Amino acid sequence: MKSGVSSPASVSDAPKKARGKRDAALDEMKRPGLVDATIYDMDRLERVVVALTRQHRALQQQGDDREKLLEQREARICELEAKVEEFMNRRADALERLDRVIAELGRLEARAGDDSRKN
Repeated sequence: MKSGVSSPASVSDAPKKARGKRDAALDEMKRPGLVDATIYDMDRLERVVVALTRQHRALQQQGDDREKLLEQREARICELEAKVEEFMNRRADALERLDRVIAELGRLEARAGDDSRKN
């Protein structure tokens, strides 16, 4: 009975095959003798570590810069939200005043209409 799931042996065979090809390619490469290879490998290792350290520092700086920018944007958002809330409160106050003025005008019109009927 076959299922869509590979057996554990076939899953682990793929990395082994790739590793075998890589090892074979390394064996075919020309390398200096053992003493020179050790020096070469240490120099190469040092260069790689230095390069990775520089990259790490650069990425860390980018992260710090982006974090600072994010903090500035969050502060700006808070400022804008506070302004929006202030404007909404002012709008509500203005609407209340307008409602009172309109109501007063309605009362004045009604009184003027009553006064004109009496005369």
